[in-house]
Amino acid sequence: FFTIISAHASAIGGCFGVIYFYQFVSTAGNIMPICICFGIAGLVCFARLYLNEHSPRQVYGGFAVGLLTSLACLTLLLFVNFNL
Repeated sequence: FFTIISAHASAIGGCFGVIYFYQFVSTAGNIMPICICFGIAGLVCFARLYLNEHSPRQVYGGFAVGLLTSLACLTLLLFVNFNL
């Protein structure tokens, strides 16, 4: 029932979440940082799978945990700052 997750995928998922959130709330409209981070995330996750360090489920789970955690924390911070 319990499984491990990829810490590398979790970290890059968190970075992707921060960049995505920043692009979402800013008015710059530049999509290049998201594309670059998505490419790096793909390389990191591919490396974990290629080296047989993790299964696909562990890599996807790690990425999802990092992404959702970063988005939840940033959304909470944004909500708290607007209500102060």
